[in-house]
Amino acid sequence: MISNTRIEMVSAQLIDHHALQKQYRVLPRDMKIFLHNVSAIEPRDQELFVSIGKLSYIIQTNQLTLLTLDRDTITDLDVTPEELESAISTALEQDRESVLRYNTELLLLDAVFNVYIEKLLNRFGSIHLVVSRGLQHQTIGRLEKERQTLNRITTSASQARDAITYLLDSDLDILRLCFANQRVHAQSHQLNCVLNSSPFHLMQLGLPSDSEDSSSSDSVEDEDFPVRLNVLIDFMETHLFRLQELIAQAESVEQTISSHISFERLHLARRRNLFLYLDLLISILSCGFVVANSIGIVLGANVLNPWNDAPPGPLLRRTTGQFLAINFLILVFGWFGFTFAASCIMSYLMTRRRKGRKGSYRPSS
Repeated sequence: MISNTRIEMVSAQLIDHHALQKQYRVLPRDMKIFLHNVSAIEPRDQELFVSIGKLSYIIQTNQLTLLTLDRDTITDLDVTPEELESAISTALEQDRESVLRYNTELLLLDAVFNVYIEKLLNRFGSIHLVVSRGLQHQTIGRLEKERQTLNRITTSASQARDAITYLLDSDLDILRLCFANQRVHAQSHQLNCVLNSSPFHLMQLGLPSDSEDSSSSDSVEDEDFPVRLNVLIDFMETHLFRLQELIAQAESVEQTISSHISFERLHLARRRNLFLYLDLLISILSCGFVVANSIGIVLGANVLNPWNDAPPGPLLRRTTGQFLAINFLILVFGWFGFTFAASCIMSYLMTRRRKGRKGSYRPSS
């Protein structure tokens, strides 16, 4: 029974290929599932191989084995044995056995996908909470980390979605999954004949389709066919729809965060340019005053107050003409600096973001 299932995590790189094939009955053609980063659900005669990203699962009647390519690459989004045990207990409390009959492989597969999706949803929920409170209160550094996490969530959900999609697209794999862990094997020879025939049709076994009534005379008896085809497809599509919804929401929030980061970086660049312009303006004005003061000293006038005593110069007699000439130079430099400052301010006012067009995220009602 599922309550007595043993769960363990081992490293695929530390297991010899021959030992892996012998202990878990893994065929050489299936080694790629556990040694490469692939996404697949492969039903076999007595096992169910599941691979989602960096983690692979060997599901048997009384054992669930997690194979990881490298323990150092395990992240906070990957499933742990403790979380699987909790998911299995939850499945028992929800009495899922009444839906999937006596098929413990499917119950364990359901637990694997439930804990995998719930972990992604919880991580996405924490990011969604931060975004819903307002992006203007977050720093760009934190938003960058949240965007990277959203990318990981989207990638992980896409891998699980691809595994389910490939399974649903293969009639042979669906049929193998229907017959996994069946209580009565009286028709196993008929299954072998069907798998070797060409072309292949599900109705060769008399499996009821969605459009056919379950009471058809050609259908397999319930005691020989524990899981009906429509129940199995609905079971897998439930997880598929959850993953597709999660991917859509994660991509939407990621786009919102990316837009806000772009606006904030542009705003910071404009503010940085404004300070550079002001610094340049101060430097020009300083140079103007230095030049004007130097000319005043040479002409024997005090720039700040021409009527006070000034150091002796070539022209000892101070006249009103000298005062006007010196101040004219000051006005020229001052007008140039004022014009430059005004142009910088006008450019900033014309290009700044309008109020209310910030990249704030408003959750849809």
